Amino acid sequence: MGGISFGLFLMGAIFLAGMAHHIVLFQKRRIYPPRKRMKQRIKLLGGAGILLWLLAIIFLLF
Repeated sequence: MGGISFGLFLMGAIFLAGMAHHIVLFQKRRIYPPRKRMKQRIKLLGGAGILLWLLAIIFLLF
């Protein structure tokens, strides 16, 4: 279970880093993907990252 939880933590961290990168791009004035699409990507990456971290915590506890 340790390897599974480590993998989930790692993937969650990657998704959250992607979310942070998209937030930085969103704050710039001129970006190619429309702002609506950037908001969707930010929400998707953030939600997936938090979900994976929660799953990793559950695997660590049980």
